[in-house]
Amino acid sequence: MATRRSQAASNQSVNYTVTEINLTAGERISVIKNQQTGMPLFDYTVWSTTELRSAGQRPNSISQALRAISVMQSHFDVNKIDLDARLRAGKFITQTEATGLAAQCRRRLRWPSSKTKDGIVATGVTNIDAPRRSKSVASAHELPPVKDTTASVRAHYIRKYLLWKLDDYIFKIGIDDQRFRDLQKLGKDAIEAFSEKAPKGRDYGKNGTRQGLTPESRSVLEAATEPAAACNPWKDHHTRVRNHVMVQLFLALGLRAGELLGFRVRDFSSASGTIDVIRRTDNAEDPRARRGEVKTRERKLKLSPELSELLRSYVLNERRSLRGARRHEFLFVASRTGAPLSYSALAKSFAQLRAAFPVELSDVVAHILRHTWNDDFSEQADKSGLPPAREKKIRSYLMGWSEHSGMAAHYTKRHTQREADAHLIDVQERAAKRRNKKSGSTDN
Repeated sequence: MATRRSQAASNQSVNYTVTEINLTAGERISVIKNQQTGMPLFDYTVWSTTELRSAGQRPNSISQALRAISVMQSHFDVNKIDLDARLRAGKFITQTEATGLAAQCRRRLRWPSSKTKDGIVATGVTNIDAPRRSKSVASAHELPPVKDTTASVRAHYIRKYLLWKLDDYIFKIGIDDQRFRDLQKLGKDAIEAFSEKAPKGRDYGKNGTRQGLTPESRSVLEAATEPAAACNPWKDHHTRVRNHVMVQLFLALGLRAGELLGFRVRDFSSASGTIDVIRRTDNAEDPRARRGEVKTRERKLKLSPELSELLRSYVLNERRSLRGARRHEFLFVASRTGAPLSYSALAKSFAQLRAAFPVELSDVVAHILRHTWNDDFSEQADKSGLPPAREKKIRSYLMGWSEHSGMAAHYTKRHTQREADAHLIDVQERAAKRRNKKSGSTDN
C-alpha cells in the first residue's frame, strides 16, 4: 500500500483506477490503484482518509474526488512532474504547468459510451485513464470535452489536494528552512494560477432557465414508462413495472439515485403513506460494489395515495415474485436475480430510454428528474404565492439540504429576476410614453 506516485511518474503508460477496499464491520475505503502494480497510491489514500473521510464526506463523493485526482496524476506522468521531488528541491509546479493542469480538467480520456451489437448504449463505470480496446477510437485530442460541471468538480478536488500537499510539506520542514518561505510563495502563486484558469461550473438557475425536462419530454417519458405502453423499451414485465415506479418516485420526490437505491422495504409505510430517506453509513448488508448512499440529510417524505398504492403493489406483487429478493430488504431489485438493483443497472435503464427516444429523451438521466422536480416545485410556489424565504426552507427540507445551503437559492433567484423584469418593463414603458407625448406635441 505504500507505493509512491514517484515510482510511476517516469512511465507515461501507467493507468489508474479508483476502487474500494473492504474493511472490517462493513467499512470500505476508496483508493487510487496503479493498474500495473495493483497497489494503492499512498499519499492520495492518506489525503482522502484524513481530509475527506474524517470530514464526513460520503464514500461516493470520495470516489469522485479520487477520480479527479487520478486525472491530475495521469497529467503529471505524461509531463514527468514528480511533486515529491519538486518539494524536496524547494520547488512546486510552475504557473505554466498549473495552466496546463487546468486545461486537463476538461479533457475526456475516453469516449463516454459505445454501442453493443444490439445497438444499446453500453453503460457502467470505466477507469478514467483505462487503455482503449479498439483501434477505431479517435486519439485523445479528438475527444469532446467533458461537461462544465465535471471539469469544475475535478478542478475543485485537485486544488484541495495541492493545497493539502503543499501545507503538509512546508510545515514538516519548519519555518527555519529556507524552502519554507520559497515554497509558500511559489506554491500559493501556482495554485492561484490554477484556480484562475480552472473550469467553473455553470451557476444553475442564474438566469432562471429550466434545468429539468421540458413538458414535451416529460410527457414522452411518462408515456414510454407506462408498463402496458407499446413504446415501452423493456420486454420483461418486472422491469417495466419497476422502472415505472422508479420514474414516478424520481419525479414526485426529487430523489438522488443513491437515495432511491438505498431504500429498504421497511422504509416505506403504506399505512401512513410515507417513505423515509435514511443515512446508513458503512452498511455491511449492502453487497453492491457501489452502495446506495444518502448524500444529504435524512427526511420523511409524504406520498400521494396513488403513488403509495403503486409502491405497495410493486412490493407485494412484483418484488415478492422474485426468490432472490426474499434474501434482503432492498426495495428495488434486479429482474432476473432479485439482487439489490445496482447503479449500473439503473444507468442502463436510462441509457435504453435515450436509445429508444434519441430526440425527445436525448439527455434523460436519473439526476435530471431531480431538476425536473425542482422546476415543478418552483411553479407551484409561484402559483401559491409562497414567500421566497419560506419556499427556500421547504425546498431545503424536501431535498435534504441544510437550511444554510446555497442550493435552494439557485431556484429562488427567479423571484428577484421577475421583480427586475417588471421594473425594467416599467422603465421602458415610461420612456415610451414620454416619447409619444413629445411626438404628439411636436405634431401639433
